[in-house]
Amino acid sequence: MTFATRAKNEVVTQADARSVAPCSECHLEGLGGTNQGIIGALAAIALAASGDDGRVVHVDEWPWPDEFSGVQTVAAIRARGVAEIRTNTGAPFAGDVVDVGKHLRPNWRSGRVVLLVEPADEPESPWQAQKIK
Repeated sequence: MTFATRAKNEVVTQADARSVAPCSECHLEGLGGTNQGIIGALAAIALAASGDDGRVVHVDEWPWPDEFSGVQTVAAIRARGVAEIRTNTGAPFAGDVVDVGKHLRPNWRSGRVVLLVEPADEPESPWQAQKIK
């Protein structure tokens, strides 16, 4: 968890990830390219295991490739397995539509898939999914 928190807030290296993995009893293997993906992969495991952090990139029930993008109804978003839609203040979202952007990318919060939204820059535009790092 210490490594994951560091990775969210500062630049960490492959060497850092490779030194932490055995101490955490994690098998870590690069699968191509520069192997930089091992850093995010190791951090993601810890964040997801905490049950309260991490971005959901794909759920088994979603088609692949996933064309779900742009302005979507709350019902369509919930049908994708999103348990809650909350505003950036933490309040339940009361609107009818959300602009999810290029892809639906909810977050993992308290063991549930949650989409966080914020008002658009334009007053008449739909609320937008937040991009949480």
